[in-house]
Amino acid sequence: MRTSTLLVLTFLPAILAQNVASPVVTGVITASAYGGFNAAAPGSFVEIYGSNLAGTTRAWTGSDFTGPNAPTSLDGVTVTVGGTAAYVNYISPGQVNVQIPDGLPNGAANVVVSYQGQASAAAKLTINALEPGFLAPASFKVNGRQYVAAIHGATGGYVNGGNIPGIPTAPAAPGETLVFYGTGFGPVQGGGAAGTLAPPKTTLTNRLTMTIGNSAATIAYAGMTPGLVGLYQFNVVAPANVPSGDQAVQSRLNGTPNTLQTLYLNVAGGGGGGGGVPGPPTNVAATAG
Repeated sequence: MRTSTLLVLTFLPAILAQNVASPVVTGVITASAYGGFNAAAPGSFVEIYGSNLAGTTRAWTGSDFTGPNAPTSLDGVTVTVGGTAAYVNYISPGQVNVQIPDGLPNGAANVVVSYQGQASAAAKLTINALEPGFLAPASFKVNGRQYVAAIHGATGGYVNGGNIPGIPTAPAAPGETLVFYGTGFGPVQGGGAAGTLAPPKTTLTNRLTMTIGNSAATIAYAGMTPGLVGLYQFNVVAPANVPSGDQAVQSRLNGTPNTLQTLYLNVAGGGGGGGGVPGPPTNVAATAG
C-alpha cells in the first residue's frame, strides 16, 4: 500500500498535466485601445485571444513584481514571443495580455502561450521597430469618428466636445497642456526598458512631432509614464491659433506620418490651460473581442 501511494504521488503531476487542455491561440493584436494593429513594436502590449489560455482571471499586481521587474509568469501562464519570454500583464481563459520584450528583430515572430506545462501551437505576429498608437478606445468613437483620449493637464479629465457618452463636456482650449498616452514609439533614454517600471523622467529617442487642426503643437514631454510599465506619455501644448470644433490630430515619428490611426480632438476657443500634469488614465480597459 505504501509503495502504491508513492507511485501515485510521483506520477500525479504528469497525470494532472494530461488533464489540462492545451491552450489554443486564435489571434494576436496590439492593445485594442491603442489601435489594435496586426504588427507590434518591442515594448508594446499585445492581446492574445483563444481558449484554455489560463485557469484564473486577473491582472498583475505589485506582489507579482520582483523589485522594478514585471513577471514573466502569472498563475502558471507563460508566453514567448520570438522565443523570448514576454511579460504577462493579464490572464483569463480567453485572453492574455503581455508586453513584448526588447531586442526582437523585425519580421514574423512566433507567439506561444503555455499553461500548466501545455503549449499552444505558434501564432504569428509581425514585429516592427516602430508601430506607434495613441490611446483612442472604442468608447471614444462616435458616429464613425475616432477621438483621441486626451487629458486636460489642469484637471485630469478627458477632453470631450459633448458627444462621448459618460464623459463630462470639456473641450480642449488653445494654449493648454494636454496629455496623450501611447505604445510602440520605440526606445527611450534614461530607463524604462520593457518589463521594468519607468523612472521619473525618460526621453523618447525618436523625434515626435504633432499637429492639431494643421497647426504645430509644442511637445513639452515625450517619454515613459513614471512608475508604470511600457506606457508612453506626451505632454502637448495645444496651438494658440487652433480653431474651434473637431480638429484632426496628426503625428510624425522621425518624419514618417502615422497613417495607422485617424484621430480627432474637440477644441473650443477662449484660451485656457496650464496647470499640473495628471497621472495615467485608470478607467480605460481592453476587453475581449
